[in-house]
Amino acid sequence: MSRAIKVIFPTLNIEIQATLLEEQAPLTCDSVWKALAQPLEGSCRHGHDSGPELYVLMPPAPNLPDENSTLFPIPGDFLFYHYSGQLPRGEKMYDIGMYYDRGGASLLRVGWTPANLFATVTENLAGLQRVAKAIHETGPKPIRVERVN
Repeated sequence: MSRAIKVIFPTLNIEIQATLLEEQAPLTCDSVWKALAQPLEGSCRHGHDSGPELYVLMPPAPNLPDENSTLFPIPGDFLFYHYSGQLPRGEKMYDIGMYYDRGGASLLRVGWTPANLFATVTENLAGLQRVAKAIHETGPKPIRVERVN
């Protein structure tokens, strides 16, 4: 049975479920699964340059290779970004990008940035689209990402 994660937007009463793509991105899936031993809580924001993307920052991860990477995600794709961002001291940045509509591209401020496609929405893509609308209207929303047992 495939492992899955649940993405919860508590203030909007919306839950999304995504199935891990373990055959295509085994190292990334294992890394995300281990990181979610304790649920991740943070702030969900809308991507600036990537099109229809919501994202949440992740804690640092081990160095991962590019696996099942893409530049052009489709609706429902969850990408794990691990790149050198435009941070003051050149630190690496880690986040989960959640694509909710067509037209997404991994063209970030640092240039074209392939990311590891590690999961796909299997329940409630429409909910993710509603979250995007709410973020556009009123700003970032609390998010909780956890394992589905």
